[in-house]
Amino acid sequence: MNTKKIDKPKPSIDSLLQTLWDIAGTDLLLTVGAPPLLRLNGELRSIDAARLTAEDTEALLTELLTDDQQAA
Repeated sequence: MNTKKIDKPKPSIDSLLQTLWDIAGTDLLLTVGAPPLLRLNGELRSIDAARLTAEDTEALLTELLTDDQQAA
C-alpha cells in the first residue's frame, strides 16, 4: 500500500493574527520546531499547522517589518 503524507498548511502572519483576534487570545508564540501557539485565558493552544522551520519563522516575522527594519 502506497501512503502519501499530507502536509499541514503553513499559515500566513495575517491568518495567525486573525485567528488570535477571533478567539480573543492574548499572545501568539512562534517557535522553530513547533506549530504556532495561541494563548487563550492563560492557556497555550496549538494551531493545526505544520511545525515551523527557521525559514518559516523568519518569513512570518519579516511580513511585520518595514523595509527599513528589514535592512537593519
